[in-house]
Amino acid sequence: MRKRLSLLMGLPDNASPSEMRKQYQRIMTAMLSAESELKDGSTNRYAVAREKISEQYERVRAHTSHAAETHTTSTNGVLLGEILVEAGIISREQLDDALMAQCRTQPPLPLGRILVSRKLITWEQLAYFLKLQDLLQLSPTAPQRMTRQFVELGLVSRAELEMAEVDCETTGCSLGHILIRRGWVKASVISALTSSPDQQDSAAASAAKAVGLEKQLAAAV
Repeated sequence: MRKRLSLLMGLPDNASPSEMRKQYQRIMTAMLSAESELKDGSTNRYAVAREKISEQYERVRAHTSHAAETHTTSTNGVLLGEILVEAGIISREQLDDALMAQCRTQPPLPLGRILVSRKLITWEQLAYFLKLQDLLQLSPTAPQRMTRQFVELGLVSRAELEMAEVDCETTGCSLGHILIRRGWVKASVISALTSSPDQQDSAAASAAKAVGLEKQLAAAV
């Protein structure tokens, strides 16, 4: 749960509860502001995205209210296990047993292979969560991670994403710039989704910068 929320909100997977709360508030504010500017009949993607983030955020809050905050990411195997536990695919006890079995093999077998051999996950699930693990280890502003983030939030469709990626290749512009230029996502929303709280010393300065970028892009079209 926590890993997916980090992905959706554009945060490192080891973000603290305080950072998550600040980021959540910033994103909700940016999306509500963007919604207020939508024209009648416009598809309200922001409402869909807000609902997805809000639902996941509340689930994580409920989960962590009675559990200690732990961020064990010392090895790829442990990180994969933590993701699977938080997703409800395996239990903590099953992860601990698999890690103990891993320590008894020489050389140590990949954790994923052990879990598949025990029929705790399928090969398809392993491939999916390994990809998610790789994405979480990237910077929140990495193109691959932003792509997954925006699609899962429903801010852009896969068809729109393919068009944007073609634009990126032909123009050399970033994905965020293309999404703004095409009018699919507001600059303020992209800023909120791809900048962590510690990168935002001033919310007002961030908003002004986003608006300025939006005006520049609009004038360039």
